[in-house]
Amino acid sequence: MAAVPTDQEFAGTTRPAPGPKETRTIPAIRSGKPPSARARCTAHLPQLIADWSPELDAKLTGYGTAQGLSREEMAQATLQNPAFVKLLHKAHQHDDTVRKKNTQQTFDAAQAAAR
Repeated sequence: MAAVPTDQEFAGTTRPAPGPKETRTIPAIRSGKPPSARARCTAHLPQLIADWSPELDAKLTGYGTAQGLSREEMAQATLQNPAFVKLLHKAHQHDDTVRKKNTQQTFDAAQAAAR
């Protein structure tokens, strides 16, 4: 996901990214190490966006990429200020609402023309 950077994107580390079922936050807590900025950011996202999920993460990544942002740009923006993801989410919601409205208007016009 672009909104939450991979380990390689975060701080230029070279350790491998976690696997699909592996997370870095639980081992960090068990080891007594303070959580990384990435882990803090990941934990903060559900507080910013109530319906946060991996699926929404993927949608926002795709939306940001379609808007011309690179994954790295989104990752860095998120680390600098997690509110970036909230703004990206609002922009995505707005564009989705406009798209649905336009689709409905086109459908309604076609229905009216067919009568």
